[in-house]
Amino acid sequence: MRVSSIAIFAAFALCVPNGEVLAAKFHPANYDSVRVQLFKLGFQAVKVRHLPRDYYCSEGFCDTYPETIRCTLIGLHYCAMGFFRPSDGRYITITTLGEVEHKLIIMKMADPDDEDMRYIHGRPDEP
Repeated sequence: MRVSSIAIFAAFALCVPNGEVLAAKFHPANYDSVRVQLFKLGFQAVKVRHLPRDYYCSEGFCDTYPETIRCTLIGLHYCAMGFFRPSDGRYITITTLGEVEHKLIIMKMADPDDEDMRYIHGRPDEP
């Protein structure tokens, strides 16, 4: 059961929502390797304006991953990462698990929800 769960997870994690498939050698998918492949497909990291209270940006995390939209507060960090492809105006978000740079794994790829888009286009928590 465990092997099939990992295979299903890896196959799901490597499909961009519009059907493009990313080839990765890691199961579960390593964020850094998939990030490079997204750049090759014409996606760009979104630039989110981070504030001093964004605790998850400590120790250079947001310098390494400027596409970090937001992260959870408790336990292992789940982070939403945003990408944009100018050629067709497509946005995608990737949810990662982990808090150590270059050791993040992908939990899912999806179209961004409304809250993600508010972070991408401006901070929802500012007047």
